[in-house]
Amino acid sequence: SSGINAEYGELGSGIVIAVPIPEQFAADGLEIENAIQTALEEANEADVAGNAITPFILQRVSELTCGRSLKTNLALVRNNVLVGSQIASELSHIERQNLSRKIDSKVKSKSTEDEILVVGAVNVDILCTKHEEVSVGKDLARGSIQHVMGGVARNVAECLARQGIANSLISVVGDDRLGKLALQWCEESGMDTTRIVTEVGAPTPVAQLLLREGDVLEGICDFSSHSHLAKDLISEADIAGSRFVVMDCDTPLETGLHVADLCHELGVPLILESTAFLKFKQFVDAGILQSTSLVSPGA
Repeated sequence: SSGINAEYGELGSGIVIAVPIPEQFAADGLEIENAIQTALEEANEADVAGNAITPFILQRVSELTCGRSLKTNLALVRNNVLVGSQIASELSHIERQNLSRKIDSKVKSKSTEDEILVVGAVNVDILCTKHEEVSVGKDLARGSIQHVMGGVARNVAECLARQGIANSLISVVGDDRLGKLALQWCEESGMDTTRIVTEVGAPTPVAQLLLREGDVLEGICDFSSHSHLAKDLISEADIAGSRFVVMDCDTPLETGLHVADLCHELGVPLILESTAFLKFKQFVDAGILQSTSLVSPGA
């Protein structure tokens, strides 16, 4: 695998690998080869040509080997799959090591005083847990309700702040009460809120989730204000001055591609937080992975 990676890894070309038949079927392999030669001679004598050749050969080989060719071919296919998966696994491991070294090299080339730039959502999550079941329309179910801060980008920024790691979060909240509370909660967590924009007339992103034993059963959200996270809020200077960039997929697609392009041009590593599958797919379909150093498995 190391040889394959060194020789072909950067070329984007293909390579053919010959995998021998499993040893226990080697004898059958010789019998099948003889049967193939016999079938080819018969096809030539019978003037079999074009699309009819392959079905004729397969049928005659099976007949000449009393069906043993099918069993051997299946063993060969299984062995091909086994060897192919082993090579793919090793190549993936080598690629991850190479990527890790590239990211480490880029990050180390930056000053440790440079901030980490975080781009994405600040949400308020309302978590509802029912403690009993009641008939619809009969009464309210008893339960517990919590208001917590959410948004993947915000969560990342808070974790960095609590570890004393300098970071700057670029996001948007509304100019409503929830927006003021969100900024207050972020500040109390030690976060830098100077780049969180308060959008006039917009609602703060909020999600109400119904939980059971910690799992989300269903939810309702209003994330319309995510659309106000415009690309002109993130400049080339923001990217250039960052050790690396973390961006979540709640970021509008146009803005996300703008950030990815800048990261690629300036050689700044981009870590993509995948959030929800459909949002992540939208970014993937737009080609963002070509400019991405690392993707979290959140989706």
